[in-house]
Amino acid sequence: MPSDIDFSEGEAQIEYVFNFIDTLQAKIKILESEKKISEKEISEKEISEKSNNEKYNKLLQEYNKLLQEYTKLVTNIINRSENAGIKIVKKETDGRRNIPSSRGDGKRSKRKSPKRKSPKRR
Repeated sequence: MPSDIDFSEGEAQIEYVFNFIDTLQAKIKILESEKKISEKEISEKEISEKSNNEKYNKLLQEYNKLLQEYTKLVTNIINRSENAGIKIVKKETDGRRNIPSSRGDGKRSKRKSPKRKSPKRR
């Protein structure tokens, strides 16, 4: 090899490549740690969602039990009052207000205001 070749520029490029590799490795480590943190957060979120679903299902079961008990009590009251000669009449409503359904379906048509004409330009 001839001794008059200047290696200083090549050495600088090699040093730059090694520094770039070190930078990439540091970024990879940071990304891996962020990935671990996000995986941990996701697993914690899934666990909390499962527990919330379990709580919801328990509350729903309790609600259904209470609804059944309520229905039994109301039926029992109706039966006892009918046996005593008291007649209970169910009031029919449209589901929005206490308007008897004999007045109609409870939906009144809205009066439309006449469309205003834009003034003609002169």
